[in-house]
Amino acid sequence: MTAKYSFLLCLMALCIGCGGNKAGGSKAEISKLGKDTVQSEITDSCSKDSVDIGIDWTPEEFKKEHYDEWVVVKQAIDIQLQGGDIDFSKIDSLVREYIQTKKIAMPANRYRRIKKIEQICTDRFDISGYDGGNMGEHIADGTSRLFTMYVNWLFASEARKANRTNINLRKEESMADSVLSAFYDCCDSIGACFQGSGGWTGWSLIHWMGIDFKKSMYIAILKPQKHKTKPILLTPKHFQDECKALMMSYKGNWEGAPSHKEAQDLLKRYCIAMQEWLQYRSRIERRISNPVLKADYSYITRSFARKQYIHLKNRFNDIGMMSPTIDEACLKEDCSDKEMLRYSFEEALSKY
Repeated sequence: MTAKYSFLLCLMALCIGCGGNKAGGSKAEISKLGKDTVQSEITDSCSKDSVDIGIDWTPEEFKKEHYDEWVVVKQAIDIQLQGGDIDFSKIDSLVREYIQTKKIAMPANRYRRIKKIEQICTDRFDISGYDGGNMGEHIADGTSRLFTMYVNWLFASEARKANRTNINLRKEESMADSVLSAFYDCCDSIGACFQGSGGWTGWSLIHWMGIDFKKSMYIAILKPQKHKTKPILLTPKHFQDECKALMMSYKGNWEGAPSHKEAQDLLKRYCIAMQEWLQYRSRIERRISNPVLKADYSYITRSFARKQYIHLKNRFNDIGMMSPTIDEACLKEDCSDKEMLRYSFEEALSKY
């Protein structure tokens, strides 16, 4: 993992919560914290990033209509802002106390229990669900992401306890992080969409890729999923050939663009990371005896590789802020495999 990628992980933990005083996240504090104090802190922390886009919900209205949920959200953000690794056990205490207070019936099955908590977090603690635009981009995105990361923490904890397979989850996490680190560096340097606010948007999308991949792996251990479709199997050669095609058309004619040699080195590192990841996944897949888990593992591999390949096909221009022209020219994720393999970004862009 590069120093830049590690730094951005730390920076994200500060940015996706929108300020506010650091307060403890202990279980007792929900009951002890005065309502006026909480409302004052939340108003102060969110007013800096709030944007008026004509939405019905306002922070005051949200607090008034969903106060109990807002207390959990505020305390969770304060835990996040304490710095370092997020202590998800404290957020877990907040959520569990909320569930007990609200007398929400929970399933006995541990997997279904986590799925129920996930639904509660989505329905009640995702500010964007109540109108994230009115809370400011970072707080809305951060609230959704923070509770998704918390649910992932629950899935990861359970998956590690239940894992009786040949799958090494920590190795899977580490290798995916290496791919996304190299991918980020290509987007940041070769792609042209990370300028200004596009940097946050781009980083947010890449971080969600990691969250989604890891979640799919945890669930595969706990309850392998069945899929109706099977994405195409991409090989290291697909990525190598596309990187060569990118370099043949690379101009680097914008301010701060990497030199031809620098761009080539970035793509080489990305190709190596993808090659190692694909080869590792292929080896592990062959060792899995459970047919349902084997099919799910294969599906996760193919889906992740396909998304990466489409971003490479689009020359990383679909990560971050795009102009209408770039958006029209870029290959979409719902394209057919045939369309994906034949697509050329340069040819598509020349039509506009």
